[in-house]
Amino acid sequence: MSFPTKEATINEIGQLSTDQQKTSASKRPRSQNDAGAETAVSKRPRGQNDLAENSVATETETNNRVDHLLATDQQPIDENATGQILSKIAAISCANCLIEKANNEKMQEQLFQRQEQMLAKIDELQKSVFALKEGQSSIVSVVENQFSSLGTKLDDKINELLNSRTGSIGVQKDVQNSVNKFIDPVYNKLKNTYSNCWDVAACHPDLLISNSASINAPLNKAQQLLKSSNIFATAGGAILATLPGYVRKSVVVKHNGKNSGFCSVFAKISIPNGSFFYYEVTILHKHYDFGMHIGIATKKMPLHSCVGCHEGSYAYDDNGKFLGSGELLDGTSGRIGCSVNISANASSPERFPCVSLFWPGDKIVANFGPVFKYPERLL
Repeated sequence: MSFPTKEATINEIGQLSTDQQKTSASKRPRSQNDAGAETAVSKRPRGQNDLAENSVATETETNNRVDHLLATDQQPIDENATGQILSKIAAISCANCLIEKANNEKMQEQLFQRQEQMLAKIDELQKSVFALKEGQSSIVSVVENQFSSLGTKLDDKINELLNSRTGSIGVQKDVQNSVNKFIDPVYNKLKNTYSNCWDVAACHPDLLISNSASINAPLNKAQQLLKSSNIFATAGGAILATLPGYVRKSVVVKHNGKNSGFCSVFAKISIPNGSFFYYEVTILHKHYDFGMHIGIATKKMPLHSCVGCHEGSYAYDDNGKFLGSGELLDGTSGRIGCSVNISANASSPERFPCVSLFWPGDKIVANFGPVFKYPERLL
């Protein structure tokens, strides 16, 4: 046990003495004599003797208080009280140990229960995994059986197709030979035709020449049969589209002048002597039932003249009249077919396909092949 120092005790006693003096002074009523005496004393200067007396009295009182406190603190401690305190402390410590032990046992029991629950869940999961593996193996066996069956059927189908193809190859060759028999004479007739087009250098200045979209002719029965056999499917079903060097050209001619009058244009390639020539013209726009001429002519004919009216020219007009001599095949629905056979005569002048338009705004489109609306005219 620690004891207070003498200096601390002296300070404490001095503080208590000061407080008691203030309390007693505040409780005693003040008289006039006291007030006067206090005033007189306060006014009288304090001497050295008064200060020494007060200091000695205060020090004596303080020493007495310190001795009393020291004597009180040094009294012997009660051993019975100390034993009771120690026994209570031991009891509290024992109780804490018991509580901690109980808590540990309860925690261990809870952990054991959770461990058992986890083991039970693991057993259930293992059973589920085993069941899934068994189901998977059964599914795999079913799928393998199905694939095996499909593979067998596929092999049978392939063999069947191969056998049928062997027979169809012979049929296809027969059809190809028939087509070749049809195409060869047509190609021989058109080899100087289907690459033709209008000549800008041999055109009246009031005529406007431009390219247009292809005009597809309807297929006849022979072409439909060939198309259904899928032999010329890549050529859009048109049998003549397989000709070597084929470039489809449909050229538009329009009368673009301000005044009426015949304006003519010639094709670039002439018709060779001793060969066959055929082309078609479709009327796109016309003001009246006359004023359009389609035929062949020599380059001697002026561009402001009319084909069929000039010497050495032959034409068919839109009014149904044939001008000149020769064979011209007309069509319907505004489309005219022109076929020409020229004998092999070295003295014959070169003739060119020619078109003449009279009215401003009239427009036609020429088709030099090889796909025509009237392909039967080629045979």
